[in-house]
Amino acid sequence: MKKILMTGGIVAAAALLLTGCENYKDELTEMTNTRDSLMAVSNAKDQSIEEFINSFEEIESGLFAITEKENLVRAQSDKNTEMTADHKSRIQAEVSLIGQMLEESKQKTAELTKKLKNSNFRVAKFEKMIASLNEQIAAKDQQLATLGTEITNLNLKVESLSGNIAALESREVTNTQIIADQTARLNKAYIAVGDYKKLRDDQVVTREGGFLGLGKEEKLASTINKEAFSEVDITRIQTIPLDTKEAELVTVHPAGSYSLEKQDDKVRELVITDADKFWSTSKYLVVMTK
Repeated sequence: MKKILMTGGIVAAAALLLTGCENYKDELTEMTNTRDSLMAVSNAKDQSIEEFINSFEEIESGLFAITEKENLVRAQSDKNTEMTADHKSRIQAEVSLIGQMLEESKQKTAELTKKLKNSNFRVAKFEKMIASLNEQIAAKDQQLATLGTEITNLNLKVESLSGNIAALESREVTNTQIIADQTARLNKAYIAVGDYKKLRDDQVVTREGGFLGLGKEEKLASTINKEAFSEVDITRIQTIPLDTKEAELVTVHPAGSYSLEKQDDKVRELVITDADKFWSTSKYLVVMTK
């Protein structure tokens, strides 16, 4: 009887032990699953934080690039007050690119804000970082608007300067032409060469004075017929061909400013030795040949 009771007790203890082992295994499995779940949540959280930081750094890098481009545009604008059409086109393209980069930064910041709101963690530090990005973007918006105004004002200034320069150049051309015309008029002289009959018929000279038809002198007609004269430039003419036996000047010109060159008993030419002095008394030269 004792053996039977002892055997029954052993069996009961063994059954109890086996039941305890099974419960332990279930608890261990549950603990393992809980640990894995917590680790998965932690890993997901770490990954979300890493993605958040990477996005933040990418946006900040974009804002820094925008600042560099703004400084470059300002430097180019300040350095080139007289911009060519090509230079203006390049600056406008840079400003347009800055606007596109700023718009991309806005979109990325909006996406980052949305991710943070939908995530299973909320960190005040991250929210402050996003607020800082939004402030920087708002400041860049204002700076871009100011830069656009500066470029517009610079264009207006350049156009005004270009207009002034064009007006000055036009005035200079006009003044140059006026001076050239005045100089040409000052350098104009008129020459008539011929015997008395030709000069008289051409209404260039007339005879006056004398007594009983004797001793009359040839003088310029009171009304000169300009068509009988050849127009010359006193800065270009130095000799006047005559090829006559005798020649005399009807018009008055200072002695020593010219000479009548003779060869083979003929007056070959009139040589002007001092143009300024020769033409100082008259811009008309009348030479009567015989």
